[in-house]
Amino acid sequence: MSQGHPPLQKPPGYRDPSIPIRRPQPQPLQRKAAALPPSFYQKKRRSYCRICCCCTCIVLFLLIILIIAAGAFFYLWMDPKLPVVHLKTIKFTKFKVTNTDAGPALDAQSSLNIEIKNPNTHFELEYDKTRVVLNAGNGANLGEQTLNGFTQGKNNVTTLKFTIKASRELMAKKDADMILKGFKNKNLVLSTEVRTGIGLKGNGWKTGTVQVNVICAGMKLNQIHNGAMPKCRVKLFDWVYVN
Repeated sequence: MSQGHPPLQKPPGYRDPSIPIRRPQPQPLQRKAAALPPSFYQKKRRSYCRICCCCTCIVLFLLIILIIAAGAFFYLWMDPKLPVVHLKTIKFTKFKVTNTDAGPALDAQSSLNIEIKNPNTHFELEYDKTRVVLNAGNGANLGEQTLNGFTQGKNNVTTLKFTIKASRELMAKKDADMILKGFKNKNLVLSTEVRTGIGLKGNGWKTGTVQVNVICAGMKLNQIHNGAMPKCRVKLFDWVYVN
């Protein structure tokens, strides 16, 4: 019986031609992002801040222009005027100086009428609480009173009636003698200050009120009794407007 030959060994590096060749796929190169310096981001933030500031300034400027234009149009169209104020009458029902342990004391009572005219034909005037103070020419307090707020119609004349009282007002003897003498001969110089707030009111709209002081000074009692109606100064903000 014959013996078979052993199978031949494949040499090193032998490749079976029936097996397809698999070539490795090339991998894409990954680039590492370059780190940007911190100054780049700071410059970018500053740029955004500048843009925001510029836009804000432009918007504010346009709003201011619109407000000024609207105010100018309102003023030209409405032609707003301050009220005209006159001191109408002052009548004393009591005026007495008595000597006390602390010095001369004044007790006085008077009725005071102030005439206010609204010269505006397009809107009404709204008044806050109105406080009136009556003083003698040397600064002695003759009393005060406060009235509630009210609305005055267009092109309307309103008379405010106050009852002024001063009780036990102490003063120097020299001032007491001068005031008493002036009251008796009707040469007593009086001054009145009216403090209130005034606003505008139209059909469906109204403004806020602004502080107004009305000063009626340098009036002699005999002039008022003879029918004189002294004009008063209206002070708005830091301006003084004389009626």
